[in-house]
Amino acid sequence: MRVAEWIQLVFVSLLAATSWFRPLERARQLRVTGLALVAIAAIALARASGQWLWLHNSGIVRDWLPAALLLVPYWQIGQFFTGSDPTMEARLAAFDRSLFRMA
Repeated sequence: MRVAEWIQLVFVSLLAATSWFRPLERARQLRVTGLALVAIAAIALARASGQWLWLHNSGIVRDWLPAALLLVPYWQIGQFFTGSDPTMEARLAAFDRSLFRMA
């Protein structure tokens, strides 16, 4: 298995597992898990594509699939956003003010 495939599998799986340990709505948890399953299935199909595609074409699919699947973790992470955090925003704004005063 290629390194990019491993990275993708681990990342989407960790996000899916995390969604079940966070206080999220059930629908959001299922979306995160479903997206992980789509990514895992796509990688499995790409690996198996050597059996029905010419070997050269299979390599092309496996080379470009990580680029297409790069969006999946972004969609997963988007499910964790449930609203703004005024406390964190105030901390970041204070940090920005202190940083730009020093510059």
